[in-house]
Amino acid sequence: MKRYLYIILAATAIFTACKSENVIITPPAPEIGFNFGPATTEVTENSAIIDIFKPYITVDGIRHDDAEIYLQYWAADNKEAVTTVTEYTASAKSDNIIFTLEGLADNTCYEFGITIAHSEYGEATNKESLYTFTTLEHIPAAAFDYDYEVTSKGLLATITLRDVVFTLDGEPQPIAKVCVEYQHQESESGAWSAIEKSSNALSDGIEDFELPAEGTEYLEEDSNYIFRVTITPEDSQYESYTSDIAQFKTDFAEVTADIATPSLSLEDNTIKAVVTSTKVYFDGIELSEYAYLDYYIYYRKAGRSEWDEKYKVESQEDGSLTLSVDCATLDENATYEFCGVVVAGAAQQVLTSTVATITTPNAETPTPPTPPTPPVTGDADTTELAGEWKLTSWRGAEPSFDIYLSITADGVVTLWQRLESRQWEVYYSTVGYENGIITGLYTDGVAWGAVYSVSVAGDTMTWVDTADATDISVYTRTTLPNSLPSSTSATRAAASERYL
Repeated sequence: MKRYLYIILAATAIFTACKSENVIITPPAPEIGFNFGPATTEVTENSAIIDIFKPYITVDGIRHDDAEIYLQYWAADNKEAVTTVTEYTASAKSDNIIFTLEGLADNTCYEFGITIAHSEYGEATNKESLYTFTTLEHIPAAAFDYDYEVTSKGLLATITLRDVVFTLDGEPQPIAKVCVEYQHQESESGAWSAIEKSSNALSDGIEDFELPAEGTEYLEEDSNYIFRVTITPEDSQYESYTSDIAQFKTDFAEVTADIATPSLSLEDNTIKAVVTSTKVYFDGIELSEYAYLDYYIYYRKAGRSEWDEKYKVESQEDGSLTLSVDCATLDENATYEFCGVVVAGAAQQVLTSTVATITTPNAETPTPPTPPTPPVTGDADTTELAGEWKLTSWRGAEPSFDIYLSITADGVVTLWQRLESRQWEVYYSTVGYENGIITGLYTDGVAWGAVYSVSVAGDTMTWVDTADATDISVYTRTTLPNSLPSSTSATRAAASERYL
């Protein structure tokens, strides 16, 4: 309104002047104002969203919104490369508009200005107060990947890794090493066993990790295991990646064995069966000791489908097995079959040798053996050892045979043994005892096989072979069972081996 008032007054003045003096008067120029407001910026690595107060023009104080508005921006260190953006959208904020900038460089400072242009009133830019923003630094997207396959046996397993990769923004990067860790799922210690390989081993993209790790025990049969994979980049600024835990289960071991055919001989009416060697393989690995490994010698009367007797025996260092069978427990003049047997693995697989046969002799009319009689007295003071004793431990374990001792105060020792037979054998000895050392002589003139150091503590008596410190016999005070033969009853012929 003010503008029109100026125009009317100016026209009146001109008209008056022209009329009075014929002079032309120019009206005053309008007052033009360019108005800019604040801006906020949201940035990413390569873009920026600028939410800015919409600039406008005023003419003599009157706002005009018909001007063109555009934005120009440039990198602060390269002011010559200017980009113009003319498109904008309305902002959620009242009186604001939004410019969106794409294709920016990361971690770069930018400057920008807003221009108002009007065909009648000219244009202006906020050059005195430019806006600035800085894009975010680009952090490459790191990714780790691999595929795997587990092949498990009983004692062994193979974890095959394929396509092991470490990428940055999708580009493969060098790998320093790969580590596979595993443990029994029910492990109380929770300790991982590790197998580590350098990147050179992964050059073809496939690598087998054989379990168990070097220096660790074999895997357990029919058991659950867990494992994880750790990939270490060659570039130390990136952390190692450890996968989630996966699991696998072992099978029963494949058990094979080489068991020699028993060698059979008849000695003093006793059949002696000797298996000269046994070799047992679990998944192709030869083991002489294992949690599930027992040795037996079976025998039966020829023609029977089932084995009559199954005797568990100890395997010697050379892998041999031995069993003695008293012919008195067998039928006369009959053929018997013997075989060596291994019961192995968690599945208790039974593996046998080929069968050997032997015929028992005809029994002659037996002559009743002379009942053994103990010596009336000895000549040693064994008061501290006197009593009745049972062998309860031999070489640190419960014996698989039966031994009883009766010791008198005057140095007479009675030995009852059942080593390789179901029948008891009885022997009598006189002894020498001094300073805790005991020696003995059987009544048939045979000396004891060893000299022993003896100690007694309460109801426990310990004998240690002075020539073999590992040969330790522990006796417990007891009452002799009624089943033992008495000193006046008949006993079978003496065995070739005596305990003492």
